Amino acid sequence: MGIICLLAMPFAVHAEENTELRLYIAAKDGELGKVRSMLADGVSVNAKNPAGRTALMGAAYYGNVGIVEELVVQGVDVNAADAVGRTALMMAVTNQKMQVIEVLINAGADPKIKDKNDKDALQMAEKTKNKKLIKLVESATE
Repeated sequence: MGIICLLAMPFAVHAEENTELRLYIAAKDGELGKVRSMLADGVSVNAKNPAGRTALMGAAYYGNVGIVEELVVQGVDVNAADAVGRTALMMAVTNQKMQVIEVLINAGADPKIKDKNDKDALQMAEKTKNKKLIKLVESATE
């Protein structure tokens, strides 16, 4: 009986972590219904996966605008940062997801936040050489 309890422990310890990871995966995969269901079941809108990334970050990076909008409505922290200091805005900028960037900026995402490499969203935008993207991020810094 003791062996069975010891074998079951890792699953119990990581159950919450798995929920956080599942929310992140659903958001990045564009599964709006699943995201809504998990949030309705009590998963925190700001839950972080083991890499410190939120569902918003996954949705932003992959350009899932509907999920980004839903998470904003649910009160997500648009300026939360992952383990390396990157925000959802930075991830959307890196992947040039213009619609997501607009939603995040309108929701109060701060383009002046710097990651652990001392880079902000505008510096990341400039690296893409995408003039529309740079202009959009610049407009949010004024």
